[in-house]
Amino acid sequence: MNDKASFLSSPSPISAEQGLKREGFSPLPRSPRYHLLDAWRGLACLMVAISHSTYYVNQASDRFEGNWLASLVTLSRQLWIGVPIFFVISGYCISATADACRLQEKPILDYFIRRFRRIFPAYWAWLSIVALLVWIVESRLAIGFLDDGQVGIPNPSTLNVWQWFGNFTLTEVWRAGYIGGSKNEILGHCWSLSYEEQFYVVTGLVLLFARKRFFMSFAIISLAVIFTSLILPRFHLHVPGVFLNAKWLMFAAGILVYYVVNYAGNNYRKWAFLALFFAGAYAAREPHKLFQALINDIDQSLLVASIFAVLAIALHPLDARLRNATFLKPLRFCGTICYSLYLVHWPIVKITSKLLSGVGLNSYATTLMIVIPVCLAISVCVARAFHLAIERHFLNAPAWEEKTGKNLPDANRSLPLSAAENAA
Repeated sequence: MNDKASFLSSPSPISAEQGLKREGFSPLPRSPRYHLLDAWRGLACLMVAISHSTYYVNQASDRFEGNWLASLVTLSRQLWIGVPIFFVISGYCISATADACRLQEKPILDYFIRRFRRIFPAYWAWLSIVALLVWIVESRLAIGFLDDGQVGIPNPSTLNVWQWFGNFTLTEVWRAGYIGGSKNEILGHCWSLSYEEQFYVVTGLVLLFARKRFFMSFAIISLAVIFTSLILPRFHLHVPGVFLNAKWLMFAAGILVYYVVNYAGNNYRKWAFLALFFAGAYAAREPHKLFQALINDIDQSLLVASIFAVLAIALHPLDARLRNATFLKPLRFCGTICYSLYLVHWPIVKITSKLLSGVGLNSYATTLMIVIPVCLAISVCVARAFHLAIERHFLNAPAWEEKTGKNLPDANRSLPLSAAENAA
């Protein structure tokens, strides 16, 4: 029996502790499942929800309050940095999924079916629910309540055929820049899923054409993205909405984390840390920007992604110890329903924060103490219900099965890695 076959038929994957003690490179992944990512993903999702809960702060109402309240609100708005954390986690988890497909020699169609099943049914369900709700409100109840021009949700009746196509296929973030017409997203926060979709496609193409040069192919793609992101702007060329604008590098950081903790020798860690250091240093080349309240800024995103990737590598040896830590239980819970939470939170916090603002709860203090907690509580409850009603029916079995001599319960089969496959 060859090494690959003996690994795949063994009772359980090689433990992380054993893998980290090895000298040199490992021919097979040491421990593909990174359980702590559930908690990180839950934290990242809550960060994004907090950021989206602050749009209706009335700054003038706090002219007698201390600046520290304004600073806390500004900090809350900057928690959009949960998105680059999502991208790094996605890079790790999809690398694990694709690596399992590669080593188990599964057909490429299996990979794409898993990705399609994981993303689109739940997305289409929530898109339909929100589109119907917005149409009723905007056409029958309160015109301009949701489509208010302040990060609004457009009335579905105003979308043309191309815009519906972009919303339905998660391509609206780039469609308008290449096919024509204006961009109009019902679920505007799902722009990140468009980049996830592109990452899935590129990974699938690597599986199709370069299985034997899997990680080398990602390194070449990353170098090409760095080159294009530096060169194209010099010629006033722009690639809106596609990964060539350097967002790929956040996924690449996750791929690097997966490679380091599962394959690389100890000496390679130093080079990985050095690469991430230079990536972060380049992102911080204009220090004054780090203290500006920017939204989805690429440099701030790359800096956060680099720092988080370093943390993910450094904390991996503690994964077994922290996986069941009590203080992380709330974050792990949010992590296991993370895709639902990410999907549903934006319309929920939009409606909730606007209603609370309408009754005067729009100061810095009330936003921090009332609006944000209420938005989070309702979002988590709705997400849990949506997860049970819709999402859980489309969960994939873990790419790396944990064979214990008996079949795992169905509920457990949807956890560690399939939960880690949730998109940001």
